[in-house]
Amino acid sequence: MSNKNATCCPGRSIRVPEEIAILVEEGGGLDSICAAVPSAAALGQEASMHRAMSDRHRLIVLHALTRCDLCPCLLKSITGLADSKLSYHLAVLEGAGLISSRQLGQYRVYALTEDGRRATEAEKE
Repeated sequence: MSNKNATCCPGRSIRVPEEIAILVEEGGGLDSICAAVPSAAALGQEASMHRAMSDRHRLIVLHALTRCDLCPCLLKSITGLADSKLSYHLAVLEGAGLISSRQLGQYRVYALTEDGRRATEAEKE
């Protein structure tokens, strides 16, 4: 393995088993592997999404929204949550970019975003 690909930080070489060195080379080298890691901002968004999905009530909301857009009164019935708790969970999901809301007359309606749809599809796999 060349010294360039065996370095995470300039001037620091890393010793790895030969089998791993071969796999790294086959993967395009360490620079290529490092380039495949998303940016700090993208990783922050992904972490936020995973935190949002770490609660069973929020997962219930997400999976219910895979069927159709829903208003809070129906989500309350589906989840069994009180208004304030449901509002908190909806805010977390919306903040993570998994759901969006829109006004429909006097009602607020929630829907999955594309990220939310991808996340729920990944859960099913």
